[in-house]
Amino acid sequence: MWRAINLRQATVALVVAPVLLTAAVMMTGGYRLLREAETKVQETIFANLIQAIGAQADQHFLTPLRLLEEFSHRAAIGRMPLDDHDAMAAYLAERLRVINDVAWISWGEERNGRFVGARRREDGAIIINRSDPSIHGGIPEERLVHLDGSLEPIETAHPPYDPRVRPWYRAAAERTNLIWTSATQFHEGREGVTVAKAVHDPEGRLIGVFTVDFFTEQIGAFLDTLRAGQSGICFVKHKDGALILPTGLSPDTRRAFLQEHEQAIRQWRAARSDAADRPAARVRFAGDNYLLAFKESHVANGSGWHCGVLMPEREFTAPVARATHMLLALAASIAILAAAAGAAIASRLARSLHDLTDDLHEIGAGRLRAKPISASDRLREVQVLRGAIEQMKEALRDNAHLLTAVDQAERASKIKSDVLAMVAHDLRSPLQVIKGHGNLLRTNAADADESWLAIERACDIMEQLVQNMLELSRLEAGRLPVARIPFPVAEVVRRSHGAVSLAARAKALAIRMELGDPNLTMRSDPKRIEQILTNLLSNAVKYTTNGWIELVCRRTNGDVEFNVADTGPGMTPEELEIAFEPFKPGSAGRGRADSHGLGLAICLKLTERLGGTLKVESEPGRGTRFSVRLPIELPDTGTNAGVN
Repeated sequence: MWRAINLRQATVALVVAPVLLTAAVMMTGGYRLLREAETKVQETIFANLIQAIGAQADQHFLTPLRLLEEFSHRAAIGRMPLDDHDAMAAYLAERLRVINDVAWISWGEERNGRFVGARRREDGAIIINRSDPSIHGGIPEERLVHLDGSLEPIETAHPPYDPRVRPWYRAAAERTNLIWTSATQFHEGREGVTVAKAVHDPEGRLIGVFTVDFFTEQIGAFLDTLRAGQSGICFVKHKDGALILPTGLSPDTRRAFLQEHEQAIRQWRAARSDAADRPAARVRFAGDNYLLAFKESHVANGSGWHCGVLMPEREFTAPVARATHMLLALAASIAILAAAAGAAIASRLARSLHDLTDDLHEIGAGRLRAKPISASDRLREVQVLRGAIEQMKEALRDNAHLLTAVDQAERASKIKSDVLAMVAHDLRSPLQVIKGHGNLLRTNAADADESWLAIERACDIMEQLVQNMLELSRLEAGRLPVARIPFPVAEVVRRSHGAVSLAARAKALAIRMELGDPNLTMRSDPKRIEQILTNLLSNAVKYTTNGWIELVCRRTNGDVEFNVADTGPGMTPEELEIAFEPFKPGSAGRGRADSHGLGLAICLKLTERLGGTLKVESEPGRGTRFSVRLPIELPDTGTNAGVN
């Protein structure tokens, strides 16, 4: 048996399923294509990196090599002071000073074996080195070149020196272009590489050889500047085994490279035999997959020097993998959006019937709000049904309005009855006092003073009740004006304190008063602030039987804060919730003739009228604290208009 399906389910099946199937096929095919392209992308990126590194190397060595070409050309045409050793020494020293990456510049003469050169010491100082086989047996002498050009002799212990017997000299003499030597030990004990260029006269006879030398640590420092990814290594290696590594390699990396680089190069050569057109090959190095490019140096072409770049394969695969994941995520997002679009189409087609059902449910629940006709109601029959439902809801709303009006009238009548009952209850006690003492005056004139005093107190209670009700009525109606005048706060605090001090002494209660700033001045309504403080203090005196009462005034963040605390009975959480509602005195005030439940309501309304806040904290048996916070200057906005 087939289970019945609704319109939404049918639409989803017809629209979403083909979209998901198409997306799955596209994702599978795209993933395969991406995997195939990954290798090509890696090799292309690596080839571009190698090309960029080669360009940096060319640029780095370009100036020294051009210098050699310049020297040889000028010497060949007689523009160099080859016979003047002092002039040659000064000239070579000056040229060395402006080329920071060169260790030596020298000239060796074929005719008599004389040698003159300038070298850079480890501290950067320029040293002139000269030797002549016919003087002192060819032992070199050295002089320090000061910045002002003066020379200072240096004691040395070098053996006799004749450049003509040196391998670099003989190699350069046999060729017309530049030659690069392998790494050799210089006479000062440092390892370096020599670049030499022979000079011939117009008849082709050898005149001598110019050299430019690099210390291997200078080449290593340059290799450090070549950025081969995050952890790649750029290195140079001579065919005789000499190896120069970046100076910044860690000891562990240097040790691993020295142990395994030969094997990596053999793997590279084996891979190149199968694919000679590829510049790089995958090799195993330090237990991981690396890409290695190794080729003869373009700068030192034909000299046996090779440049190598070794990089972890993960540095290439990670970006490609991220791109693959992004594409897969994009395809998945498209599939999800397609599914969502299909579901939205289904929802729109079924929305009309669902809305009608919801309207009927709302009518059954008594909710009769009007609802506009939706744009999704494309069917004429649905529109007719919706119109009939809206007419029915309108008729029911008319009846509901009548019922609401009746209910509001009944609730207003009940509120009126409750207020009258509370007022009658509060007036009955003082009226009974007046009536009783009036009868007493008729029968016993001896107690007239006491009776008149009792009648006066009863009248005061009734007057206070009427006054509070009128004031609360004006506050509620927004007809209570307030003043905005400057006044000293200390004066208002003292008047409030004085208003209740007599009643406090009568109950043996201590009133602590603290003024943070005795010279503090406010611009507000002093009478209303005094009324608030006096009311709060009166309540504290009224309900506290023993202990103390505290009135503290301080300035807080541009406002003035008044705190009234007592050690009275406190209030329960339920009483705190209704503390500021009129005609709802707390348990401590119930049954008292002088407690009407209006004082705190008036204090709250007055505080809000003055732009402030009134808060209360209390616990049963631990007393009560009221905090009144008012702006130090009442904003000049309708101070005479009352509360809105």
